[in-house]
Amino acid sequence: VKPGLSRLGMKLRKQSVDDKLDDNDLLDSGELEMMKERFAKLLLGEDMSGGGKGVSTAVTISNAITNLYATVFGQSLKLEPLKPEKKAMWKREMK
Repeated sequence: VKPGLSRLGMKLRKQSVDDKLDDNDLLDSGELEMMKERFAKLLLGEDMSGGGKGVSTAVTISNAITNLYATVFGQSLKLEPLKPEKKAMWKREMK
C-alpha cells in the first residue's frame, strides 16, 4: 500500500491544526435544537407542512413499531383474544 492511500486506493486526507471552521459554519445551540426537533418529527412521520393535519406521536410510534415487526418477522398479526382451549392450557401452565 502506498503511503497516503487507503486499502481501497482512496487518498487519505490529513487534518492539520490549520483546518478550522469559520464562525459562519457553526450553528448556535437554538438552531441546532430546532433542527434536531424537526428531524425527529420527520423521522416519526409527523406533518411538517404546518397544516395541523399530522398524526399524533403515539399513533405514529405505534405504526412504526407495527411496520418494524412486519419487516423483521415478515408478517403483521393483529392482537386477538386467546381461544378457549389455549386460555385453559395457559391457566394450567401458570398454576
